[in-house]
Amino acid sequence: MAETAEESIKLEDQSEAQALFGAGDKNISLIRHFFKIDIYQRGGLLKIRGAKQEVDAVYQIVKHLLAKIQKTGSLPQRDVDEILASR
Repeated sequence: MAETAEESIKLEDQSEAQALFGAGDKNISLIRHFFKIDIYQRGGLLKIRGAKQEVDAVYQIVKHLLAKIQKTGSLPQRDVDEILASR
């Protein structure tokens, strides 16, 4: 059985969380489906839970997406699709 892991990422504010989650939570749903992990927001934290290898990969992806949001203020759907397609 795979080792279970959990990571937390601090979200700066609600607008950052909304951009990351996407319209209708589409971005998070795609990540959840693609990696078979649990990912959810509690307070100002994004929690990622699942098999260690999957959690590590999602952690890196989310950090990358958040950096893009912080730089540009948005997260186009094509950016999420591209990073998931590259995995």
